[in-house]
Amino acid sequence: MSWYFIKSRELVGLGGFAGLPADGSVEIGYSILEQYQRQGFAVEAMTALIERAFSFPGIQVIAIQTLPELIASIRTAERLGFQLAGPGAEAGVIRYQLRR
Repeated sequence: MSWYFIKSRELVGLGGFAGLPADGSVEIGYSILEQYQRQGFAVEAMTALIERAFSFPGIQVIAIQTLPELIASIRTAERLGFQLAGPGAEAGVIRYQLRR
């Protein structure tokens, strides 16, 4: 399930769930267009995705995956309480998670 992020009828980015929940966990992801980066949209989008994910009682863990060089994404995740959980599903990717 994905959503477009819109401000004043302009596309800012998109994000959503990467597949169905499994074993009490769901993965979320987002992308903000370059001209809207560093304006708070990532935090706003991630906050909405976290709230939506945790609105389902069976979800205990929210995961994200990113590249180690995407410092802004890592800082956003850490600001929202995500902690490094180890390697991601693909080589060179790292995984962060947030527990309920």
